[in-house]
Amino acid sequence: MKDLSIRISYILSVIMLIIGALFRIQHWPYGNVLFIAGSICAMIYIVLAIIEILNSPKSKKYKILWVIAFILPFAFIKVSTTLYLLVSVVYIQQRRKMVRH
Repeated sequence: MKDLSIRISYILSVIMLIIGALFRIQHWPYGNVLFIAGSICAMIYIVLAIIEILNSPKSKKYKILWVIAFILPFAFIKVSTTLYLLVSVVYIQQRRKMVRH
């Protein structure tokens, strides 16, 4: 169930952030609403991913690395969405290996 909620929140956040950004660039209505909804889904995904990381049997260095990787993009406001998407894609790929071991 947790795996499903992580995947759903990730997919929703990516879709809403990309569509919201497109709407904002084109100055179409509801662009801000979509972007904010995507940001909320991204926060839910990040919280679920950090909980999963902290509960994993991996080393402490590995856990700290991923927690910093998820939190750091939001320190750079101008590029936070792009960095979030990059970190999320890498985590989703690495997550398969982490969950299996």
